[in-house]
Amino acid sequence: MIPLSINPPISVRHHSAIKPDEWNDWITFGGAVIGIFVWIWRHTLKAFLKWLWNGIRAPQRIEAIMLKLDMMQHDLTTTIGLARATWDAIPNPIWQSDTLGLCVHVNLAYRELLGCQLSEVSGMQWKQVIYAPDKEMVYEEWESAVADKRPFDLRYRWINKDGKIIPIHAHASIIPSTTGGILGWVGFVTVLDQEEAANTN
Repeated sequence: MIPLSINPPISVRHHSAIKPDEWNDWITFGGAVIGIFVWIWRHTLKAFLKWLWNGIRAPQRIEAIMLKLDMMQHDLTTTIGLARATWDAIPNPIWQSDTLGLCVHVNLAYRELLGCQLSEVSGMQWKQVIYAPDKEMVYEEWESAVADKRPFDLRYRWINKDGKIIPIHAHASIIPSTTGGILGWVGFVTVLDQEEAANTN
């Protein structure tokens, strides 16, 4: 009988166990990675929630801004209305122009004296009520005052719708702005009597 040969046992390789120090390194590294992800997630989530909250509140903010603008518009309209009502109570003709010298408002006394409406003297149409011989003089003086941004002071004559010649003394002061500029002019008119009219150019 031939004896069976017995192969030597196959050696099994064992991986060396991780040392405690290496475990500490891995734990430290893993903790750092997790910490970075947590930091990114927390701050990203915070930014997202802030963006979402602002988006939700945006209509409310817009509504609040619109309400404030409406209130400012109402206050401005009230102030302008009060000023013009006060002007209408003054017996002398008063007019207002913008920074370009264009007429934007006249009071009741002005309209009644000349028999006109605001639309008939607004813009550059105020020149139509100047008596023809005085027009060139008034144009030159007014344009000079506007260009130099200075007060306007002149005696000349108006002519109303009935053809009546009205000698006047017009003085316009600058309306200053809060920034040091000008907003336009406000003019005050005195109707002259016969003696004063005799000295009118």
